[in-house]
Amino acid sequence: MGTQGGNSDPRLARLEPIFQWAGTVAADPKANDNLRSPAIRLLGRDPRKRDIDLRLLSQLLDHPLSSHSQQAVFDSLKRCGGSEVPSLLLTNWTQRPPSQRQSCIQALLARPEWTCALLEAVSAGSIAPTEISLADRQPLLKHSDKEIQQAALALWKPNASRSEILEKYKDATTLPGDAAKGGAVFSKTCATCHFLRGQGHAVGPDLAPLANKSPADFLLAIIDPNAAVEPRFIAYNLDTRDGRSLTGIVSAETATSLTLIQSGGTQETILRGDIQQIRASGVSLMPEGLEQTLSKEDLADLFAYLKTSPRQFGSSSSAQAEAAQLEFLREPVNGIAKLISALDQLPYASWLGTLPMPYTRQTDGHAKLIWQTAAVPADLKQDEVCKFRLPAAMGFASNPSGKFTLGINNKAVIDFDVTLTDKSWQTTDGKLRLDYTVMENNTEDSNGVLIIGVSASILEPGKPAIIEVTGSAANSQRWFGIYLLQPQTAAAVKQ
Repeated sequence: MGTQGGNSDPRLARLEPIFQWAGTVAADPKANDNLRSPAIRLLGRDPRKRDIDLRLLSQLLDHPLSSHSQQAVFDSLKRCGGSEVPSLLLTNWTQRPPSQRQSCIQALLARPEWTCALLEAVSAGSIAPTEISLADRQPLLKHSDKEIQQAALALWKPNASRSEILEKYKDATTLPGDAAKGGAVFSKTCATCHFLRGQGHAVGPDLAPLANKSPADFLLAIIDPNAAVEPRFIAYNLDTRDGRSLTGIVSAETATSLTLIQSGGTQETILRGDIQQIRASGVSLMPEGLEQTLSKEDLADLFAYLKTSPRQFGSSSSAQAEAAQLEFLREPVNGIAKLISALDQLPYASWLGTLPMPYTRQTDGHAKLIWQTAAVPADLKQDEVCKFRLPAAMGFASNPSGKFTLGINNKAVIDFDVTLTDKSWQTTDGKLRLDYTVMENNTEDSNGVLIIGVSASILEPGKPAIIEVTGSAANSQRWFGIYLLQPQTAAAVKQ
């Protein structure tokens, strides 16, 4: 049972004990991950057991696995091939977590016949069109397979010409922008292909040297990325001899291989002998259509973020701090309305000047910082996100690493640790997200704007939220604090 074609290759017979071991370990939920992951990668390599291995791989899709073992499942499925793989990946789609959905999509895009099945599922409504990223849509819209291209065009009809869209969004170049909000836009929209200020993936051009560019330059690059593509950032379409189709930027070449970086930072080295065809697409890997998910205000915020960089911690002059406060207070600071308790409080430097800063530390697991936000909008809908904005700081990075746990109304928690560069954290269910944009830093500490995005489903409309940050028992002096801007909130309650 489970054999195909009765393959009698004596080399396979000698490997039988290894294949048996792989099947046993891969199926064992108690197996050590250091053994389970390589065992999963062996599945499907014995043609006599291909059907059995495919069934096991499909079962593993629905099992809780480490990221390494889960990636091994997808790699083995892609290598196995077969017309049954799309149905394995598309079954139970509504039960799959977002991270696994993206892995399924990437696997289905690896082979043209699987891509057709993916597009049929999108057309049928089983998968939302928005689940296919803009970076993945562009190769589909220009695919060499006319059937795939036409199906993609039917799903994602081209917008107006780029010049018309540029005209529509030109007001974004004159709007005032909020760099902190722009940091959140960068994290969600640009970080899959760009690395800046400690976050993202270095696929596209380094943006740090471009801070002197004008908002008009940035707008053109975003709206019409193909207007002037540098040769080293042209996307290549690569077909392999085992039937895969890959799109990315060639980052390195040797006499025997080339390395392709795909959207999201995935890097793969392919032997030249395994390449059937490679074609220059003539377009940037950066997709057209990013503006579909961004408002003019979002673009203005992004431009402000791209044109700023952190100062030395505590270096702001009184004039700079006063200007920064005016800029920061253009919008309500709804993230803190009342301090409830803190481990301690002290005056501390920031880009807004020296302010009272209640804080907590990673000492014994009991030190807390608790505060109350402004009232949540009474008309907040269940499918919306409420964003709380406040100034924060963290530091003593040289001390032992632990974690801080942030909870809101005791209904959602997320772990984070000290960072000296911009960073985002998000819960697996997507109900809580932290975006931290650094305004000042040094080798130990950082301060900046913290935006806490919370799903309305865990908030009470019309009422404030209670936010609690607890330091872990790391016997460390690492700390996290928030700055108080209003005099009435400056009385800390020491635990």
